[in-house]
Amino acid sequence: MSDMNLGMSDRVKPLHEKVSEMIRDEVMPLEEEYLEEIGKGGISYLQIGSGSEGRTLQMLRETYQPGADTGRIPLSHRGEEAGIILSGRLEVFVDGERRILGPGDAYAFQSQLPHRFRAVGGEPCHVVSACTPSSF
Repeated sequence: MSDMNLGMSDRVKPLHEKVSEMIRDEVMPLEEEYLEEIGKGGISYLQIGSGSEGRTLQMLRETYQPGADTGRIPLSHRGEEAGIILSGRLEVFVDGERRILGPGDAYAFQSQLPHRFRAVGGEPCHVVSACTPSSF
């Protein structure tokens, strides 16, 4: 697992369990009709459930194509974000600091800190993330 404690411990909190260790019960697949595409370009954001108005939690199944980036200008909004990398590698920038995460690694931070994401390597990166409140 990547070492995310270097300089980000108060901003990006690593989770030290692999996803497979956290899941104890059988997981049922989510039917495609409950996923709404809200991404564009080289990034797919499949939102679980349609619409975001009035929601306090937003769950996404994200796919970043190789080299896809959320943009040169960092994002910043109220709330918190967390995610787990399922496959591929994701470069995570938070408040000027950078980490490259791989399968089983996780991130969590306060969303008002400037942040951005970029897929690195030659394969797509798949992430499951949560944001509170819903920000898209």
